[in-house]
Amino acid sequence: MKKLIDEVELQLDDYLEKYPTDDETEKEWEEVEDLLVSTPQTKKRLQVLRKYWKKYKSDRNWKALVRVLKEFLSGKGAIKKEPLKPFDKSKLKLITLDFIS
Repeated sequence: MKKLIDEVELQLDDYLEKYPTDDETEKEWEEVEDLLVSTPQTKKRLQVLRKYWKKYKSDRNWKALVRVLKEFLSGKGAIKKEPLKPFDKSKLKLITLDFIS
């Protein structure tokens, strides 16, 4: 999974150097990347992702890979992650226990 993300990031960076005004491709990849990270990785999904990766390695069409991944991951249940609340020092309490033997 990490290889897939790194490879597409590399290809996208090269593409954006040539075409810096193409924001839609970058937004599409960001959506797909979020889905890749937040979708639970089941055995079957990993098999499908490996199949897409293998196909990409043979044809090197990263835009097609992004489209296929978006289509594949769009219907999957993503895990919603809530951001952590900031740490509040005022709520700290010191609790001690004294064991008598």
